[in-house]
Amino acid sequence: NIAGQDPFRLQSKIRYSDGRFDDSANKKMETAWSSWGRKGNCEVTGMWSWKAITRLKARTLVVDGEYLYRKMRGPEWGPHGYQFQMIDADLLDEQLNKRLDGGGAIHMGIELDAQGRRIAYHLLKRKPMHWEHGYVREHERVPAEQIEHIFVPLFVDQVRGVPWIYAALLNLVHLGA
Repeated sequence: NIAGQDPFRLQSKIRYSDGRFDDSANKKMETAWSSWGRKGNCEVTGMWSWKAITRLKARTLVVDGEYLYRKMRGPEWGPHGYQFQMIDADLLDEQLNKRLDGGGAIHMGIELDAQGRRIAYHLLKRKPMHWEHGYVREHERVPAEQIEHIFVPLFVDQVRGVPWIYAALLNLVHLGA
C-alpha cells in the first residue's frame, strides 16, 4: 500500500515577490489538479482516477519491474488537454533486437542511438496472449519523448526493468550455493 488510500496530492505554494502566499493562485492550481485527477479526466480510457493510477503504478513497478505510460497532449485529450495512456509492459517487444545504421540499436523493443539515449519505443499492436495462429508481430513506433518508462536499474545500460522478486530469488540462489 505504498500509494495509500489518498496518495500524493498537490499543495501549491506560489508566492508574491514579497514572500506572501498567493492564496488565489494556489487555490486555482489545487482546484485544477483535483479536477484533472478525477476519473475520466487524467487517463484516456476513462477507467481510472489519478489516485487509482498511482496505486496501479506502484503495484506494476513491483510485479513487472517497470511501467510505461504515454503522454497525450492536445485539445482532444480531455478537458485539460493532457492525459495518460497506461501501457502494459507486455506490449514492449522483448524479441525485437537489431543493429541500426549510425551505431544505434533496438534492444528489447527500445530504440537507442549510438550514445544509448532512448529514441523510440516499438510497441506491439496486440498483446501476445491475443495472438492467433499465424499472427504477424506488428509494431507501432512511438517517439521516446511521448513515453515515460519507469524502472529501478540494477546495472549500467539496463534498458528494461526486472520484477522486484528477482533480487530476492537471486539472494536465495546465492545462499543455496
